[in-house]
Amino acid sequence: MDNRMTKILVLIPKLRGIGGMETVINEWIDYFNSNESKFEVTFVAPQGIENISRMHTGKRVYIKKPLAWLNLNRIHGFLDILKLLVFSHYDIVICLSVPLLKACAIIKLFLGRKFAIVSWFHFSLNKIIKNS
Repeated sequence: MDNRMTKILVLIPKLRGIGGMETVINEWIDYFNSNESKFEVTFVAPQGIENISRMHTGKRVYIKKPLAWLNLNRIHGFLDILKLLVFSHYDIVICLSVPLLKACAIIKLFLGRKFAIVSWFHFSLNKIIKNS
């Protein structure tokens, strides 16, 4: 029987900090902070969350205030993701937005890593298809 912890990275998009996605993420954080499991879950908001005071904290929760300049924020966020995926060996990466999913897939391709990428979007896929 495998007793190894499954390492999971949850990548959180830039959020305002007041909506439904934040509520769900806070529930996840609370669950993994208070329950023993075979999962080691790290939550990271690489581009930050505007109202971080509403976000819950924990041992493996890294949420910062976003930078003022959007393009610098994106570059800084991508570099944060790259650093995480180079130096930490995750089994699963859960992406909560399309840009995070794309960034993760590109990094995975170039690094040749074997982690699974899972998406969880908090909106209709029809919106993505119509806007593409």
